[in-house]
Amino acid sequence: MAVSPKKRIDEKKEITVGTVVLSLAGRDRGRTMLVIARESEYLFLADGKTHTLGQPKKKQIKHVKPLIDGPMFVSIPETDQALRDCLHALSKTMS
Repeated sequence: MAVSPKKRIDEKKEITVGTVVLSLAGRDRGRTMLVIARESEYLFLADGKTHTLGQPKKKQIKHVKPLIDGPMFVSIPETDQALRDCLHALSKTMS
């Protein structure tokens, strides 16, 4: 049984600031990132290393998948090091 395209679009609309996502397309495919801002169909993502909090990656919503339902972070980590540590700890618990 196939999932309707409308259902997939609705699931993507639930991605909010603080959600941890997996990049599905582009050079950063397979990387775990944090949504730090959102503008309609675009997300601004940071991983604390390649894409810092000061210069996040702009990516279309259709090119990411949430790793966990709902936001994982209540507030965005203040430094790139703190963000890297959080994402690293999360990846250890998920594997």
